[in-house]
Amino acid sequence: MPTRSLTPGERDTVERLLDECAFDAKSLRAQADSAEVWNINEDGSIVRFENSPLAPSAPTPLTHFVLVE
Repeated sequence: MPTRSLTPGERDTVERLLDECAFDAKSLRAQADSAEVWNINEDGSIVRFENSPLAPSAPTPLTHFVLVE
């Protein structure tokens, strides 16, 4: 399955979710800039995100999870 960049709508959704984070999401925003996306289903309503190997890494290890809907 070919990869693609985030669409403007997907990018807006990611930005809105990161705006609600209780921690500094600067590194996550940078990772979203180079994220690779796979469509899981034909209409693209379900996607899988994966960081590019070139994406900047987070400065600290993950200490908690952020739940999203």
